[in-house]
Amino acid sequence: MMNRHVYGIDIDCANCARKVEEALNRMDCIESAQLIYVDKRMVIEIEDVRETEYPEIERRILETARGIVSDFRMWDYEETPDEREEDDHIFLRIATGVFFVAFGLLLEYVVPDLADTLGRYVLFVLFLIGLLCVGYDVVFNAVRNLLKGGFLDENFLMTVATVGALVVSLLGDHPYWSEAVAVMLFYQIGEFFQDRAVNRTRHSVKALMDLKAPYATVVRPDRIEKVRTEAVDVGETIIVRPGDMFPLDGIIVSGETLVDTKAMTGEPVPRLISKGEEVYSGYINTDKAVKVVVVRRYKDSAAAKVLSLLEESAARKSRSERFITRFARVYTPIVVACALAIAVVPSLVWPGQAEDFIMKGLIFLVVSCPCALVVSVPLSYFCGIGHASRRGILVKGSNYIEALAKTQTAVFDKTGTLTKGEFVVNRVEPVSMSEEDFMHLAAKAETLSN
Repeated sequence: MMNRHVYGIDIDCANCARKVEEALNRMDCIESAQLIYVDKRMVIEIEDVRETEYPEIERRILETARGIVSDFRMWDYEETPDEREEDDHIFLRIATGVFFVAFGLLLEYVVPDLADTLGRYVLFVLFLIGLLCVGYDVVFNAVRNLLKGGFLDENFLMTVATVGALVVSLLGDHPYWSEAVAVMLFYQIGEFFQDRAVNRTRHSVKALMDLKAPYATVVRPDRIEKVRTEAVDVGETIIVRPGDMFPLDGIIVSGETLVDTKAMTGEPVPRLISKGEEVYSGYINTDKAVKVVVVRRYKDSAAAKVLSLLEESAARKSRSERFITRFARVYTPIVVACALAIAVVPSLVWPGQAEDFIMKGLIFLVVSCPCALVVSVPLSYFCGIGHASRRGILVKGSNYIEALAKTQTAVFDKTGTLTKGEFVVNRVEPVSMSEEDFMHLAAKAETLSN
C-alpha cells in the first residue's frame, strides 16, 4: 500500500524542478515523485512504512532537493505561506538594478567626460555591485552547481553571460557595463512577473478547491465535540448548523433545511432537503440546523473526489508538455556548445574581431536560456486552468485543454447551462385575436414572472 503526501514547494526554476523530480525518483524509499512547478506542488508516493519513519524520509527528501536547489523549501500543501515579504525583497533588488542601469546609461551617454574621469575600474566596481545586488542568488547557485558538476542550467548561462560582458568590458575596447547588469535585471523582472502570474492562477485554482470543512461537530453519548473531518467514522452523527458546509456525505436524520448545492452540482437555486434524504460534502446549509448520519469517510466523500481531480489537474500533461520536458534534457548542452562555437570559431578566423564574436556568443546564451522554454508551455496551460476555475469550470488537466482545442462539435444534454435567462419575443402569430390583444394578455400573464 502506498502513502500519498502532497507538499507545497518554493522553487523558482522550471528546469530545476525537473532535475529535483528526477533526483527524488532515484531515491530507494520513494515509489514516485512528481513536481508540478506551475502549481508549486510536490506529490510524493512512499512505500508503506511506519508513521515514525516519515520525519526521516522528509529530511532525506529535503537534503536531496537542496543538493540541486540550495534554498528549496517544502511545507504542507494546505498551508499558505506569506508571499508578500518575498515579493518586497525581490522588488527591492529589481529597484537596485534599475538604479545601476540608469546610472550607467547616464554616465555613458549624458556625461561621458565624468565617466572618463572616474576611470573604467571605478565603473567596473560600481556595476559589479549592481550585478551582485540584483543577481547574487543566480551567481551563487551557478558557482555551487559548477563545483558539484551539474552546471548546465539557466543560472550558469546567465552568470557566464553577465560576468563575461563585464570581463570583456574590462579587457576590451568597448564598455558593456550597463548591458551586463541589464541582462540580469531583465531576467529577474521576467522571473518576478512569471511568479506573480503563477501565484495568481494558483490562488484561483485553490479557491475552487475550497470544498473541505476542516472540522465536523460530532454528537457523542455524553457530549458534542469538534473533530477533524478525517477522524469521523461511518455511522456517527454530526450536527450541521446554518451557514456551515456539510463536512461529510450522509443522510438527514433530524430536521429539514435549504441547501446550497452549486459548488458540487452547479445548481444556483437552494434545494429543500428533509429527513431521509442524502446530502454530500461540499453542500452548504443555508437555513436550519440538521443532524446527519455519516455514510462515507472523508477520503471516499464527494468533495474529496472533486479535490482529488483538482489536485491532479496540473499533473495530467499534454503531449507538447511531455515533449518539452524531454527536450530540455539535451537543450542546454546544445546551447552551450553552439555559444562556444559562435565565440571561438570565427575568432580564430578573424582574430581582430574576437571581442565582437565573444559578445555574440554571450548574447546567444542569454536568449537561449532554457527556463523560459521549460515553463512556457506548462504555464500557458496552467493559466488556462486558472481562468476556467475563476468561472467555476473544472478542467481535469492540460491534456483535456489540448483535446478541446481540436473539438469541432459539442453536444449538451442540459439546456439550462447554455441559456442566459434573457427572453426575447421573435415572432407573434395569433389565431383568433389581434396581435395587439394577444400581446396585452401575454404581458398580464407575465407581470409576476422572473
